[in-house]
Amino acid sequence: MSYLVTGANSGIGLELVTQLSALPTSKVTRVFALVRRSSEALDALPSDRVTTIIISNLADAAEVSKAVASATEKLDGKGLDVLINNAGAMEPTGGKFEPTQKTQDMSAQELMSTLESNVATSLVVTSSFLPLLKQGKQKKIFNITTCGAFHAYKISKAAMNMLNQQFAGELEAEGFCVALITPGWLKSRHPQADLEVSVGVKAVLDIVFGAGPEQNGKFLNIRVAGWEENTKGPNKYDGKEIPW
Repeated sequence: MSYLVTGANSGIGLELVTQLSALPTSKVTRVFALVRRSSEALDALPSDRVTTIIISNLADAAEVSKAVASATEKLDGKGLDVLINNAGAMEPTGGKFEPTQKTQDMSAQELMSTLESNVATSLVVTSSFLPLLKQGKQKKIFNITTCGAFHAYKISKAAMNMLNQQFAGELEAEGFCVALITPGWLKSRHPQADLEVSVGVKAVLDIVFGAGPEQNGKFLNIRVAGWEENTKGPNKYDGKEIPW
């Protein structure tokens, strides 16, 4: 099966590509890493399993069409099976990492920039790769989403959640699974977070592998052993659907 992951040069995206490319070819044949720029860690992954595609703007349909052409050539007549929209940005409200910041401190520029990074990229990438996904056997699209801490980020993720629902409704009759996944609070940026990145990503992939049309349009929480009933904090990772 073939996979495409956006935002794959670091953090969750890089770990997704790393874990996918380590699986046997009977389960994963090719992983496409769609990024604005590569990284040493991404470049170190086996080139016979991972194809890195670099474009300057994931929200630019003309740029993304070049990525589609590159992937189409590599797939050699086959479709793309799974798309994971992971790329995104999180800017502190008003440029300050302070809990006292309020909605009124958020600039219009900050909001528009975050909407482009977190919503427009998913729209353009999904729309552009849709013909290849329709040719694929799995027909799966996943959008990585969380609540976040900053105002523009929260607004953008709510918008992306609705974008997911729009695609889910329109593609349901064709047997697609278009779903939201929250990866949990991971230590990609915050050492005080709940889970190691590798643990959260493995749980994300458990959902990716097991999901089918019956999960279409759902918002899914990861499942991590020992975190189903967390009494020490607000986060639970019980594998259940999240109401939205």
